[in-house]
Amino acid sequence: MYSLTWAEMGQNDPFQILKEVLVLSENLKGVMQMSQTKENQRSCPYCEGKGYFQLLLGGSETCGSCSGTGKSSSQ
Repeated sequence: MYSLTWAEMGQNDPFQILKEVLVLSENLKGVMQMSQTKENQRSCPYCEGKGYFQLLLGGSETCGSCSGTGKSSSQ
């Protein structure tokens, strides 16, 4: 990873700052997706980690698989 000052980034190409921000944004997306994937692996597969089910006619019901914890019962 490298670091440039604002003046250095815009010196040769006026759009360089925007390009750098877009690259950093894409890198952050990848990190966030990896984090969510790991979280989903630990989540209850039935309620998707929420711990409850939303009922169609209103209200909610605690997930019977994880007992409302949202975590996978295999851990």
